[in-house]
Amino acid sequence: MTDPASLAPSELSTARRRRQGAANDEKLLDLSRRVAMLTVSRRDPEAFFAERSEIAHELRRLAMGGRHGQS
Repeated sequence: MTDPASLAPSELSTARRRRQGAANDEKLLDLSRRVAMLTVSRRDPEAFFAERSEIAHELRRLAMGGRHGQS
């Protein structure tokens, strides 16, 4: 791994974007798994809607670049 102090500013921002992209890929994979497992339960049908809303919120946050305070 390269020491961040040894990188030029443009290389540092590129490295950060690459790490952020990898993190977003992991989040998207996690969200896709959660969607694939999403089912309505007879015991707790409201849980389906709560999980669906949470997944939608996470997708919106990722689409907006991870900015906080916006839905």
